[in-house]
Amino acid sequence: MLTGTNNQIPCIFVSENSFDLARKAADINEMSQSCCIRISNDNSTGVMDVDKLQESIDYSLSIGLSPLMIIASLGSKHNRKCDPIKEIAALARENNLWLHIDESFGGPLLFSQRLKKKCLEGIQFADSILCGMESLLGAPHCTTFLVTPHPNICLDSLGLGDTVLYEKSSLYDSTFDRGDSSLQI
Repeated sequence: MLTGTNNQIPCIFVSENSFDLARKAADINEMSQSCCIRISNDNSTGVMDVDKLQESIDYSLSIGLSPLMIIASLGSKHNRKCDPIKEIAALARENNLWLHIDESFGGPLLFSQRLKKKCLEGIQFADSILCGMESLLGAPHCTTFLVTPHPNICLDSLGLGDTVLYEKSSLYDSTFDRGDSSLQI
């Protein structure tokens, strides 16, 4: 099992709207599904309850867990509500946690002048954003992409330095060849 800082058990705080996908990702990354802590929605708004998030972070630290990240949602296919990204981002910064935003439904909001300001406030503080264009734009399912302000995170995490599959060519500037940083072969 993957361990966090000082061999503590890692934990991830997940919006109720993204919880099932996070549990699957935890399995893929050799973490127990129990590492995913569901943050329930505020009953009146249907979005992540920021006070409950802070309580969960404090409690996990008090019992010796190692918080890694917060996964917020910009609307799922079942609940098209956007979590309060600005407030969640502030908690992530205060607690030195990675902020990942799942945009399964809300990604195309980037193209809406009216909704962009309302739903995407604070998105610039995210460490990673997963955008799925199939939900609103009707694109094929293989149109999900990852956006991050950390330029080498994929290469550092996934790159093998493979010179057979991803030959460094003198025919073009290989600086922009991200093949080795991809999950795809």
